[in-house]
Amino acid sequence: MKNLMRKLRSDSARQYPKEWARIRELERRIAKLGRECKAQMLDLKIHSLTVHEAAGQLRVSLQQVRDLIEEGKLRAINVGTGTRKFWRIPVDSFEAFKRKRDSLVNPT
Repeated sequence: MKNLMRKLRSDSARQYPKEWARIRELERRIAKLGRECKAQMLDLKIHSLTVHEAAGQLRVSLQQVRDLIEEGKLRAINVGTGTRKFWRIPVDSFEAFKRKRDSLVNPT
């Protein structure tokens, strides 16, 4: 089966060299975008908190953190797909939220 696929690919590559060159270029671009996307996701994972982690640090429930996100009081990024939401909270926005909350609780 592999040999047949290889033969079909080489035959069509000879018949349509421009098209195959374009396909190879698109495959390279897709691979590059995939590597960049993985790097961004890794960066997001390192520099962000989950709803569970944020709730633990704020000592509130998971639903309260989700409500803060939905109300726009806490900035977060939805990394979920479809109807399910998976929130990631950037560390800098979480720190800003804590500072703002602390200044309202303990005005100096």
